[in-house]
Amino acid sequence: MKRSNHRHTPRSAWAHSLLALITGGLILFISTGSASAQSCAADLDGDGVCDNVDPCFGFDNGNNSDGDEFCDDADPCVGFDNGNDSDGDGVCDDEDACYGDDASGNSDGDGLCDDVDLCFGDDNGNDSDGDELCDDIDPCIGFDNGNDSDGDGFCDDADNCPEDFNDNQSDTDEDDIGDACEADSDADGVVDDDDNCPGEHNSDQSDADSDGYGDVCDADDDNDGIEDESDNCPFMGNSDQTDTDGDGAGDACDGDDDADGVDDENDLCPGTPIDVVYNDDGCSGEQFVELQCGVPDDYTHHGWYVLCVIHESAVAKDMGLLTRWERAVLVSSAARQVWGWGHYRRRICRWY
Repeated sequence: MKRSNHRHTPRSAWAHSLLALITGGLILFISTGSASAQSCAADLDGDGVCDNVDPCFGFDNGNNSDGDEFCDDADPCVGFDNGNDSDGDGVCDDEDACYGDDASGNSDGDGLCDDVDLCFGDDNGNDSDGDELCDDIDPCIGFDNGNDSDGDGFCDDADNCPEDFNDNQSDTDEDDIGDACEADSDADGVVDDDDNCPGEHNSDQSDADSDGYGDVCDADDDNDGIEDESDNCPFMGNSDQTDTDGDGAGDACDGDDDADGVDDENDLCPGTPIDVVYNDDGCSGEQFVELQCGVPDDYTHHGWYVLCVIHESAVAKDMGLLTRWERAVLVSSAARQVWGWGHYRRRICRWY
């Protein structure tokens, strides 16, 4: 009986040890009838944490070095506590430019979080001047919100009137100061407020028709109802547009209306018909006789008028101003005018 009991005791101790190894629980080892307490039954990875409470069973002491509930081999931010990737975007908080945002926090990598990025999707040059206009649609890159102060589509540094709207950039005198903001836009020495043609240089302020519009910008300078471009005397009223000699200059402004080579102021016979013979005074044969003899009522006896026509027409004929036939027509006309058709032939034969 003693031999049988001696063999049973070691087998019981081995069995209990194996059970403790498997369960990893705290047990009492019974050896030779006595027991002693141990801290844990097993720590196979040697990390100081009993296997039964080790969250990273099988790893060494660095299995969860930062204590954030993530084993080091699965921890994206080893060395940080539980807030190491608080927004779950896969970027550790200390390297996350958009800490607290989700995975699309700074998708274009320009240093601006997507939720505050004016030009989401662009790179770092998305709004280089901070004027809240993305560079790809900013007409004035490099300037702040005042880059087009007057809103005329031209950047202030290139706008000839940066504070006055002038989308045509008109600059009549080409002095780089736009007409819209220049006191004397045409540089004629007269300020625009007093200039009768503020957009046209006219220092003399000439205004032929006194209508308040200077001649250089008045479509009808003489106010005769005919615009200058069609008026044969644009600066002298002549609504009838009479042009005796057909030279394109109306009689009202033509120095030689009848084109006889004698200026009107010295012409004794203005209005001489075209293509007739005339003398140095600008008179044709008929005009010469009229100038010398006048009209029948100038005489006490009308017959003396006819005698004058007979005499002076002969002189005109000798000067080459009248042909014989033209002279005869003049004399006959004078006789009929004085004596009438019934008596002029008898009387003219008497005096002719």
